Amino acid sequence: MKKIILSLVLIGAGLCSIAQNQINMIWCGSKEAGKLDAVSLSPECMTVAPKFWIPGKGELKCLGFKMAIGDEKQSVVFVSKDGDLTERMTESLKMNSTAGFVHFFDVIVQSPDGSTELSDTVYKIRLIK
Repeated sequence: MKKIILSLVLIGAGLCSIAQNQINMIWCGSKEAGKLDAVSLSPECMTVAPKFWIPGKGELKCLGFKMAIGDEKQSVVFVSKDGDLTERMTESLKMNSTAGFVHFFDVIVQSPDGSTELSDTVYKIRLIK
């Protein structure tokens, strides 16, 4: 019986640890970006890179990410090596009127304590035209 209780406590602690490290994205004025069904691209969205945060820890420093923009038939992938939108990303967001989605993935963040982490989440955003 003690082994079962100990196992359940350890599993619960592990699940809490996983839940605490859920990295969320802030973009286009939404603190839950990437979980929304749809978003309309404002001028701010096209010039300000997404930010990332963990509940209880706060904002994280973004060290880099990949961004895919496109539709069901094709997409273009861009890479940010410093956590900011590149000029080509900004141009693509402004010019690509047929795009139906933007996905951010392979996000590398650094916590205030200096540790780095690769987020395995794909932040999916459907664009409203």
